[in-house]
Amino acid sequence: MQSFQPSPEKEPLPYQYGQLDPRKGPDDEPNKELLGKNTLGIEVTIPRLSERCGLGNIDPQHTEGLQISAVQYVLQKYESGDFKLPPEGSVLVTIRPDADAIGTMALITLLLEGEKITREIKERIALINKIDSFVSGKWPGKQPLPSKENPWPSSSFASGEERKEFSIVTAISMDNTLPLSERIRLVMEWLKTDKAPKEYQDMVNRERQEMISALENGEIKIEVREVNGIPVALVESTYLGGTTLAYTQAPVIIVKNPKHVFPGIEGTYLKYTVAQYNPGWVDLNKVKEELNKLENGWGGSQTIIGSPQGISSTLEMGQIFEIVAKNIIAQKG
Repeated sequence: MQSFQPSPEKEPLPYQYGQLDPRKGPDDEPNKELLGKNTLGIEVTIPRLSERCGLGNIDPQHTEGLQISAVQYVLQKYESGDFKLPPEGSVLVTIRPDADAIGTMALITLLLEGEKITREIKERIALINKIDSFVSGKWPGKQPLPSKENPWPSSSFASGEERKEFSIVTAISMDNTLPLSERIRLVMEWLKTDKAPKEYQDMVNRERQEMISALENGEIKIEVREVNGIPVALVESTYLGGTTLAYTQAPVIIVKNPKHVFPGIEGTYLKYTVAQYNPGWVDLNKVKEELNKLENGWGGSQTIIGSPQGISSTLEMGQIFEIVAKNIIAQKG
């Protein structure tokens, strides 16, 4: 993929931006240079790192148990007068530069630059919020998988076009060939104009077709097991979007990615994600507690948890399924 080349005439952005390494401590590089009294964290999910963010840490899903994205949270707090913008020159950091984290940095930058937050910008922030925070309502039952005829099927809470647009913003946010500041410029432009470079649109379409081929040839493995009448989907996939695929089959999911790529970290590693479509299917807090006894570093919210960031999990799918199965919540009626 040919990278977007920023124009040299562009004015520097008012903040510095950085990605923390989840495998290292606050006094190790590169974290040491990024953390301090002038640092604002965005979804810094590791306490030893978030504690060193002197301007605080915006992480409503993980620290406050709220089903809202960081970018929507900042917008709401700013509009109510409860959010103080970091001063110019501050450092904005995250661990995982996804659409929500980069979108939040882009919004904060736009606000400091005095950009008027239009209805259209709010709608694009709402799109990130809808898919990132998974404001999903009740599980709609089994849904069709993506296919060549329908590569972007709609779900109960997002249209196929919305999913595709979110994937494009995610592709920009995770493009490690660009400095964070340039990814933020691109997301700022998308927020203002709904425009994204064609290279990312083409990449997302190409990767979607590759994923569909992998589904058809069995490279992506999907198994559904029932626990007390509740379907649990076990998915193994090296493609982005494994959780979305799993939710088409069950409200409780375990996704294994043996070649997970963490943006900014060289190489691949084994990653597990355990999640539920909406609260009430499985007690994920208990699941997280039990998994941490076997392998320290599992974290997340009441709807989604994951294995340690940046390193391979040592657990087997069967071990995780057993813990999930015994914490399924009995359904009434």
